[in-house]
Amino acid sequence: MDNGGRQILQEHYQVIVVGAGPAGSAAARFCALSGLKTLIIEEHATPGYPVQCAGLLSINAFQECEVSNESIINTVYGARIETESGHELIFRSKREKAHVVDRAILDIEMLRLAAEAGADVRTKTIAWEINSHEIKTIGINGTASIEYDILIAADGPRSRIRRLLNLNPPKTFIGGVQVEIPWKGEDDIVHIYPDSSPSFFGWSGGSRMPATYVHLSGGDIDRKILEKRGIIIHGEKSIEPAQSLHLKICPNCKEKNSPNANFCMVCGCAISNPDIVRNIRKTERDSSYI
Repeated sequence: MDNGGRQILQEHYQVIVVGAGPAGSAAARFCALSGLKTLIIEEHATPGYPVQCAGLLSINAFQECEVSNESIINTVYGARIETESGHELIFRSKREKAHVVDRAILDIEMLRLAAEAGADVRTKTIAWEINSHEIKTIGINGTASIEYDILIAADGPRSRIRRLLNLNPPKTFIGGVQVEIPWKGEDDIVHIYPDSSPSFFGWSGGSRMPATYVHLSGGDIDRKILEKRGIIIHGEKSIEPAQSLHLKICPNCKEKNSPNANFCMVCGCAISNPDIVRNIRKTERDSSYI
């Protein structure tokens, strides 16, 4: 039983993979095919959502995914580089250079292949504590304490596993903005805009669909977002940071949720209801004396 009086399921897996993106699903699939008892833990209900990637994969990268062509939206043969001054550089190849894919379809297929190889899958589940060869999870199926031999952290640049293990963060972290806009451009090349984001660049992938994703990346994007939210003013820290950016901590499972969340994305607790929050905290205090 945990401190909240909930039953904890005791289990053992040889390999636990946290994160069901392409890297996590591929790792889990190869482990399962090697005969290892494997578990995938994914915090979201469906892999690939929310969309956080352009879906532009080189031909070699796509082949390494070992999936069908179902996720391919378009094939890219070259690029058009457009500067602010109006100059352009265009090149095309006779050979395929990359595929623009639907990341949701790609991620779902890769996770399905991992499951077909024998890996167990648990969605809407997060790790909230890691001890020596033991990970504790909480999600829609309750809480579990799982022993493991190998732990693979495939949960992205803001890795929760990294934070739980007090590992060093990435030395370089580039923020970005991605938007979906109507599209009538060339569908067989990638458009690159080096002047749209001075510390990096902007780009959009070719697409035969009526809309495409446009991306802006770099430190200047981070600064503009913080200025918009009142966190910094003209490059300096604001005296009164915007309250709207404060994460909401679920009193039930301690998961960090977005500032505008009304319910915890993991356990479903009504984190925006102050009465429910007070009752949960009171229950925790009372149980600590038992």
